[in-house]
Amino acid sequence: MVLTFLVNLLCAVVNCAPDFGQPGDSLVGSRLGARVLDLNGTVLQPPLVETLGGSLEGYFMKTISGREIYAFEGIPFAEAPVGERRFRSNHLAGRWTSLAARHARCPESSTEKLMNCLRSRNPVRLVSNQFKMLDYFPNFPSVMFAPVVEPKSSHAFLTETPEEIYARNGTLPVPYIASNVEEEGEVIIIALPVLLLFSPFQKEWRKLAPVMLGYKNIKGVNKDSVTDAIEKYYFKNKTARNFELPGFGRMTTDRYFSPGIYRGLQLHSRIAPTYSSVFNYRGRFGIPTAFGLGNERSKYKVGHSEDLFYVFNMSTYSQGLKLTDPEYEISKFMVNSIVNFAETG
Repeated sequence: MVLTFLVNLLCAVVNCAPDFGQPGDSLVGSRLGARVLDLNGTVLQPPLVETLGGSLEGYFMKTISGREIYAFEGIPFAEAPVGERRFRSNHLAGRWTSLAARHARCPESSTEKLMNCLRSRNPVRLVSNQFKMLDYFPNFPSVMFAPVVEPKSSHAFLTETPEEIYARNGTLPVPYIASNVEEEGEVIIIALPVLLLFSPFQKEWRKLAPVMLGYKNIKGVNKDSVTDAIEKYYFKNKTARNFELPGFGRMTTDRYFSPGIYRGLQLHSRIAPTYSSVFNYRGRFGIPTAFGLGNERSKYKVGHSEDLFYVFNMSTYSQGLKLTDPEYEISKFMVNSIVNFAETG
């Protein structure tokens, strides 16, 4: 799991090169640290942007669906963990932690007491309390308090970034497999219409896009031009008022999922056998069923976390699998694959 915040500017800050292919890549989609050439053989420099908090170097990557994008990590303009300010540093997150603690009626005298109290609270209530701090709704991502790197102390939870841990060989060299689905961002395009949020979101698109996609505080960039470039790349020049949901799903995949999955694979592949799987079975159980759209399953690709419905045979959001269901065989295959991998690597 990669805890470092990863943000993708969706080919908007600079033009996407026509070809990112590199001979000798051992990992599909791996581009980090490699010399990248265009079709004319010219060496392309890594993308670089200037933010209000400093410069930020990105890297080239290709998604599992073949989309070529630039990805960036470690956004440095941290303030409060809400809206565009959710990219926080440890010394600025404290006051927002206090606000969350007060909403949950938990003590703030120590991290240990606070965490023990939060663990005892109803998780639905904790999420509900967080929505009171949003700049707008829907917020992307909905999880506002991601981990921060803390100074070393007896009660610190995370004191190093994943890159630092890997650099000092602090990670066990065990085989690793990352599970992807057909289109991770599909979960968003199912949720927005069902929650009656897509129309308001469209109306505010030009205002929300820079916040949602992480380019509001990029220096020297015309925000409207960036939004235009995103619309051209993902929505084929359609405006927010009539862009299609599949394009929005692809954009969400690349913004919130692809760079993190890629970066985790890239880091771990240096120390141990590393694999990636893609789950694209469109069965009767999954996110569409959970949102009451089971009869429209064929309209949607497989979205984020749908593979878990088959791994754990969950009955929380659907009736669960029966022995006579054809999906039960898929579930058995998924479970056996994971168990075999755990046993043999």
